[in-house]
Amino acid sequence: MIVNASNELIDAGYIQIGIDHFAKKSDDLGKALSIGSVARNFNGYNPGRIKNLIGIGPSGSGRFGIFYMQNIFSLDDYYSKLSENKLPVLKGYQLDRDDLIRRDVIDAIICNGVLNFIDIEGKYKINFREYFEKELASSKAFINDGIIESDEKSMRITKLGKLFIPPVCSIFDKFFR
Repeated sequence: MIVNASNELIDAGYIQIGIDHFAKKSDDLGKALSIGSVARNFNGYNPGRIKNLIGIGPSGSGRFGIFYMQNIFSLDDYYSKLSENKLPVLKGYQLDRDDLIRRDVIDAIICNGVLNFIDIEGKYKINFREYFEKELASSKAFINDGIIESDEKSMRITKLGKLFIPPVCSIFDKFFR
């Protein structure tokens, strides 16, 4: 079904953004894809990097810099916290350096379909191939299946690979393991 729907949308002049979003080349999202600035958050793809999100309502999710948070699920408890002038946050997580590196790697794959190793090396002062030795070894199956192409400097999602972006990203997700 996804293949048929994708082909229909592409035939109608849309371009595929990441996994399951489509846009006209002239739309903001289409323009963002052409310049490599597509971002993804809890709500899906967007044309620019959204740094902070405020989760509104019970079970809402938010992101502030290096923090992720989830709101209280109970409506009564949610309103109770608000009436006390407190944030209705149930749990939070502070990203460490490794989380930030992995977030940028996954964002590059999921948003633009291209992971430039040199960009990550420059930003975080790491040797990409050494840092992600196990992950790159795991990616060989995707290369053999035609889902990704890789060379010394980058990894790219193929046309076929657009259907398999989540499993490719999971290679780099330490929480998925």
